[in-house]
Amino acid sequence: MLGRGMSSAFLVSDRLMKELQQNRDDPGGITREKPWHGPEGLRAFRHRNFTLYWIGQVISFTGTWVQTVAQGWLVLKLTGSALDLGIVGAANTFPVLLLGLPAGAIADRLDKRRVVIVTQTLAMMQAFALAALTFAGVIRVWHVIVLAICAGAIGAFDNPIRQSMLVELVDGNKDDILSCVSLSSTAFNGARVLGPALAGVTLVAVGIANCFFINAISYIAALIALLMMKPMHSPSKNAQSGAMLSQIWDGLSHAWKNELLRDLLLMSAISGVFGSQINTVMPVFADKVFRMGPKGLGVLMAAIGIGALFGAVINTVLGHRFRQRTLVFFGGLLCAASLLAFSRSGYFHLATVFLALTGLGTMLFMTVSNTIIQEAAPDSLRGRVISVRIFVLTGLAPVGALLIGFLAERFGVQNAVTILGAASLASAIYFTLRSKAIRSFE
Repeated sequence: MLGRGMSSAFLVSDRLMKELQQNRDDPGGITREKPWHGPEGLRAFRHRNFTLYWIGQVISFTGTWVQTVAQGWLVLKLTGSALDLGIVGAANTFPVLLLGLPAGAIADRLDKRRVVIVTQTLAMMQAFALAALTFAGVIRVWHVIVLAICAGAIGAFDNPIRQSMLVELVDGNKDDILSCVSLSSTAFNGARVLGPALAGVTLVAVGIANCFFINAISYIAALIALLMMKPMHSPSKNAQSGAMLSQIWDGLSHAWKNELLRDLLLMSAISGVFGSQINTVMPVFADKVFRMGPKGLGVLMAAIGIGALFGAVINTVLGHRFRQRTLVFFGGLLCAASLLAFSRSGYFHLATVFLALTGLGTMLFMTVSNTIIQEAAPDSLRGRVISVRIFVLTGLAPVGALLIGFLAERFGVQNAVTILGAASLASAIYFTLRSKAIRSFE
């Protein structure tokens, strides 16, 4: 008996030594996975790094949405022009045209967590600057435009690097990618509900400047979470050694030659130009169409967020039960049809319902298409492929922002949204019927 006990002890000891050696070789805990016995959609929470990231981003995203609502209201009060709203919207996304693709190459060359710490710190400084100018009473439209360009430049690096980091947050486990992307979308859209509602109350109670201050301090939570994370995968030597222009071309070439990626990216581009610009002119709807003031603006923006949050929750809880191609097509069609219906609605409460459906459709399309792209992109090219997605989705947004601003000035804001909604619907119908690559994806 004693011999057997000693033998078992030695076996256990040997196992422990092997595990300790494995942990030394892999300090981030990447090779060991905790078993998961909870709901399938919450699998990503078994990873410590993802849990920390998620908590920090919920707080930070809430602040971002508070600032987004307040910035639009500020511009409308300063100028009363829908075109100026379009110009500010374009300024916020124009830097992605210049910096989005190089950011993807950087994402594959550098430690992503460290880069995101830098970008989040710069974003916090931008929000403090906007708050200080507004508190001092010297804020002008050109200040807002310049700071919007700064925010856009920061976001051009931050967004692709954060998104390409998601796979690393779940230790590269493909079974957890859908949960990871869906939960990230839930964080973003939960904040999209809370942020505008908080902005509406704050605008009335304590003014615009405090909205910007709320956003500035919200970045502190994101920075604390990033600093508490364990080290993740280091970039490959091949990604670090090549010429950047050559690496950017490799990402573009791969995205274009892969039919599945190409169709999803084309759908994203059309969505970025035609379907995602409603936020730009929402202050006009709140002030001129429905005459509801800042509280109404908060409700309209929150309605989109509620729908998007519901879509993210559906995808998190039930997404694994549906074919991903079904969710992509359904989301695209629902978003476009609801946007078109919203443009023709003359009743505030009915408009909020259509906006919620728009948010729901948008989130289903965005989340599932992002999941497919994350899975389809090779590890060595993921940052660059994600940067192409953000380039077509956000980098082309200035075109849409200027277009909707011009159309709103020329034909009225409701007719402007009708035109863009009809273009989005036609595009969604075309890809649903014609895209063989997406239709054949399992």
